[in-house]
Amino acid sequence: MPATHTDPTGRTFLSYRRTRRAEVDALVRAQHELGVPTWQDLADLHEVPTATELRRVLRDPTTAGAVLWLTPEIGGSATIRQVEVPEVVRREQAGDGFFFIPVAAGGLGYEAAAGLVNDHLGIHDLSRWNIVKIDEDPATPESLRDVARRVLRRRVSAVHSSLPAGEPLRIRFSNWNPPGFQTGWALSVDWCHHFNHRRGSESAWREVVLPGLLSIREALRKHAPTRLLELSGTLTLSAGLALGRAFSSLDRDLRIAWRQEAPDRPDQVWSLAQPHEETPLEVTSRDDRVDGEALAVLVSLTSDVEPAYGVSKRDLPSFRCVVRVRPQGAEFRRFPIENPGQAIDIVERTIEEIRRARELYRPASIHLFGAIPVGLAVLLGQRLNTLGPVHTYEHVEDDTVGTYCPEVLLRPEDL
Repeated sequence: MPATHTDPTGRTFLSYRRTRRAEVDALVRAQHELGVPTWQDLADLHEVPTATELRRVLRDPTTAGAVLWLTPEIGGSATIRQVEVPEVVRREQAGDGFFFIPVAAGGLGYEAAAGLVNDHLGIHDLSRWNIVKIDEDPATPESLRDVARRVLRRRVSAVHSSLPAGEPLRIRFSNWNPPGFQTGWALSVDWCHHFNHRRGSESAWREVVLPGLLSIREALRKHAPTRLLELSGTLTLSAGLALGRAFSSLDRDLRIAWRQEAPDRPDQVWSLAQPHEETPLEVTSRDDRVDGEALAVLVSLTSDVEPAYGVSKRDLPSFRCVVRVRPQGAEFRRFPIENPGQAIDIVERTIEEIRRARELYRPASIHLFGAIPVGLAVLLGQRLNTLGPVHTYEHVEDDTVGTYCPEVLLRPEDL
């Protein structure tokens, strides 16, 4: 076998029998939702001799690890028993950072799972590995997510160990523009199939996005301690706020920065650790309805939030107070954030005004409406940690100014 040096930001190989495709497809989705890119034969195998191509893929440095989905059916697959499993074990034994996770599924016990492949492993015995056992047949969604979390932890540890001191660990997130595979990313989180026109269902948020953020956060805290995390991607306002809230500014064990990308200028890296620079914005509060019980926050930077907010008010709660953040002047003009210092200033002044309004009016919850860069949403999310539940909204376009529709309630207990 040619010498390799594993790229820990590569893909995870899935070894399985196609009769178990439904389970493995769900496992692939679970891994993508946690940022782990995968290699699966049905999606990635070219029209070439199968055994030759599988050996090439399993010896490729950009194949970072593997999951062996061991079920009774693989007893009838010479390709899995004589090619895939031996190649995976040899690669792991090279000690260059490649890892694999054997899973006993389909009703198999530990010894039975190992016995299916041991005849082709020479001196190695798979039962000596820590095999993950799935008790249900077929595997439940939670069991599949548990396997995906195990892969996540192994991947984060491998990437962190490979990076020089001081180099950030790079993660990208997307819930509306699917990321293609590219090495260099520690994680590439893909929630796109749970969103339609940038809107997600309640189940998508409660079962995938919010728990996924918690799993990613805990894996990073445990396996990449003290490492600066450089985040980027294509996220909606609500997803950006959720991401920021998951990586609260109160959490001293995790340091994040957001790489703000724009087509017409160089990227900027924003983080709360940077000094602020005063911006020409109006940040004000005004009374609304005396009987209102909530607080509305309108942040208008890339466009004016207020026309669509006005159209939407008939379907919104009664607000006691409205916080407004907008460029100075009677007529709205788009406010381009020129540097990280301005981004920090906008965030801190917005949070300060929200705190002042909360102390004065004691609202039960906060409702946030924004037309802002996603990086600003992430930074705002980091500072929402002590402000109670926050309702987020997404702008829905129509033939006029559009409307704001409820998206997700971010509760302190969720993140």
